[in-house]
Amino acid sequence: MYKRVKNMKTRINYILLTVAAALLTLTSCDKFLDVTNVEQMTFDKIWERQSTAEAYLATVYGYMPDHSNANGGEQAIFGVTDESSMSWPNYKGGPGTIANGTWGPSLVRLGGAGVNGTTGAGGTAWKPYYQGIREALIFMKNIDRVPDNEISAEQKTQYKWEARFLRAYYYASLMRFYGPVVLLGEEPLDPTASQEALSLPRNSWDECMSYVLSELNACANALPVERPSAQLGRPTRGAALATIARLTLYSARPLLNGNPMYANIANKDGKKLFPATADNNKWKTAADAAKAVIDMGVYDLYKSADGDPYKSYAGVFYTPVDATEPTTRWNSEIILGRNAGSGNMAIHLVPRGGVQSWGSYGGWGPTQQQVDAYAMNSGKYPITGYSSTGIPSIDPTSGYTENEWGTWQHPFDKGKAPRAYLSMYKNREPRFYVTVFWNADMWYQAYGQVAYFHTTGNSGPPEQDHARTGYLNRKWVPNSDSPRDGVYNTFSWPYIRYAEVLLNYIEALNEYSGPGNADIKKYWNMIRSRSGLPNIETVYPDIFNSKELVREYILKERRIELAFEGHRYFDTRTWMMKINGQSVDSGPMYGMNVAATNSDQGGAFWQRMNTETRVFRDAFYLLPISQDELNKNHNLVQNYGW
Repeated sequence: MYKRVKNMKTRINYILLTVAAALLTLTSCDKFLDVTNVEQMTFDKIWERQSTAEAYLATVYGYMPDHSNANGGEQAIFGVTDESSMSWPNYKGGPGTIANGTWGPSLVRLGGAGVNGTTGAGGTAWKPYYQGIREALIFMKNIDRVPDNEISAEQKTQYKWEARFLRAYYYASLMRFYGPVVLLGEEPLDPTASQEALSLPRNSWDECMSYVLSELNACANALPVERPSAQLGRPTRGAALATIARLTLYSARPLLNGNPMYANIANKDGKKLFPATADNNKWKTAADAAKAVIDMGVYDLYKSADGDPYKSYAGVFYTPVDATEPTTRWNSEIILGRNAGSGNMAIHLVPRGGVQSWGSYGGWGPTQQQVDAYAMNSGKYPITGYSSTGIPSIDPTSGYTENEWGTWQHPFDKGKAPRAYLSMYKNREPRFYVTVFWNADMWYQAYGQVAYFHTTGNSGPPEQDHARTGYLNRKWVPNSDSPRDGVYNTFSWPYIRYAEVLLNYIEALNEYSGPGNADIKKYWNMIRSRSGLPNIETVYPDIFNSKELVREYILKERRIELAFEGHRYFDTRTWMMKINGQSVDSGPMYGMNVAATNSDQGGAFWQRMNTETRVFRDAFYLLPISQDELNKNHNLVQNYGW
């Protein structure tokens, strides 16, 4: 496995480089570490001073995925589902290889984890998360060596709990990609040990769950309930409990709960790795875990001061979005987040080609399937399904029409004159307008300029960076005329937010106790109310006669509420979602016809087109362990189908 290094000198050099990098970031005015000192430093010296010990802790945090950096993080989770499409240069070398099926154990292209874990286009989640696990353990084992006059005993204990949480979170992150993983134990592995001693087998799914949940529960009992503003982004009791809620939900879903496809996956000693039979009680465990977060009474859905549903939803990510109010990057909805994350996301969402005065590479946008998923402002879903050729079935009672043109006021027009728009985009729910930017719409961050995604349009082909589907994702760019915080706006990426916990809770309740549980409507409607929609039972009273229908509509709500936050990848896989007998992540991904040479009303651009055909096989539900890891560790067994 990756853990073996050739000798201790190599190991120490790695530590010194990461600590030095963290110190340059965190203590730029500290003269302790100049170049000469870095070269002379030893591992033991790290634990002599507060600054170097805390810098080591910073390296442990550094393996948290930076999703707000569109060039890093676990990039593939955004570009390989029916939610969205990407067109950036590393798309074909990264998520593109997963989308078109040209990947495998010898070519695993996921991207990396966080700053320290980024491994580029040939990366895999396995290595960086295990690096983070290792660094967390080393930190926990050594922090007490720091003199008490440098760091108090109380602070050392707190730091250990932070590192312990990070280790558990990294294990949980590995498990959602790979299923059962290798548990390393409580002692750092000796890098000089033999290959045999370092070749550890995978633990079973139940063993992994037992260990990680035990660790997270211990963290929940020790971590603070809240953090001061200077410590936002560090783990809390709620972060530990919410991670439990997410992990137990995934464990209850069909992929990992008695899936017959995995029944025969076993270690070389014959130990089965996956649960043999489904256990419905896992849904109760998941419901109880989510309810524990709710019962803390600490978190709430963010709402703007005036209750405006557009500003309320957008404000979760940019709080608030109204330029007349002071800017913050944290609110009571964020349970675990990356505080003041990279503004790199904005550069990859803003339309290219002079629409914005500062540089842009707009190339990440929703598929037509995602556009279709949003409800009307009445709360009704207009598209109820598709034919085998992608023709949508339309609910005639929804008020939706597809191909008509009319002059109407965009919700973000801010007093500007009504414009001609396609009826497909009219009267949709507020979250639609916060999230979806379509062709020939005004980009308000550029003072009302219009973006065109057709061929030779100011933001269209033949340039590589363009909206492949004829849409861009505007969720991570604030809806104000004046760019905030300079040219590229920074924000806090929510790893876990309260809306997810509520959705986790009602899903688990429905599966365990049925659709009649009153809490399902209660907490579901809290999310809908924030979004300006009627209660679910008002719009769809009949679904509550069927657990299957309630499940379907809860998953619709998840798709919309949590769009472009990295959830769709795991939802489609752990539920093994299909349409017309095929995975929803396979086959044609539709969009507008960006090959058209103009955006004229009623012209060729506005036709649904297959913009990308994706490949999905049963093996793709879980990532393959890379061949490099298998070559190093002969006790590792591969995932199904690889």
